[in-house]
Amino acid sequence: ASNLRRSHGRTGTIGALVQDLSNSYSSGVLRGIEDAVRPRGLALLAASLDEDAEREVAIVRDLVQRRVEALILVPSTERQDYLASELRAGLPMIFVDRPPTGIDCDYVVVDNVLGGRMAADHLLDRGHHRIAVIGDLILDRYLVGDTERLSPEAPVPVVTVREHRSALGGAANVALS
Repeated sequence: ASNLRRSHGRTGTIGALVQDLSNSYSSGVLRGIEDAVRPRGLALLAASLDEDAEREVAIVRDLVQRRVEALILVPSTERQDYLASELRAGLPMIFVDRPPTGIDCDYVVVDNVLGGRMAADHLLDRGHHRIAVIGDLILDRYLVGDTERLSPEAPVPVVTVREHRSALGGAANVALS
């Protein structure tokens, strides 16, 4: 409490919520955030959401209570309108990898559909016809109808990782669809 009084309510912390801290994408995002905030004298608080909507809401509430100065979020919830009061109160917020739903907020996303099409076109232009796709649960959002375009006579096999644990801590359950 005395630190907050001395710093005029500033905590010098940024909250960042990603899906899995051990995931290379998430750790890369966090490293980029850290590289941007450290020179500004800010600290980064990070947590994994594990695609769990209840976990997201609970961690966000905890970070807001700890008075983070901004929130960076890869959302797990279907709608993020539960954050409307924090936005109205002036908490800076940005979404990464998935656009927010139910609130008007800035976001940064990759065009996965275009990237996938460019990769497929690159392989097809080089004569490849047997193309497989390996991805996580989010992959299903981007593949609907696209696999037939690549190979109408034999749709592209899609390997979806349904659950993931580190190589040291367990195994991934993989389903070939």
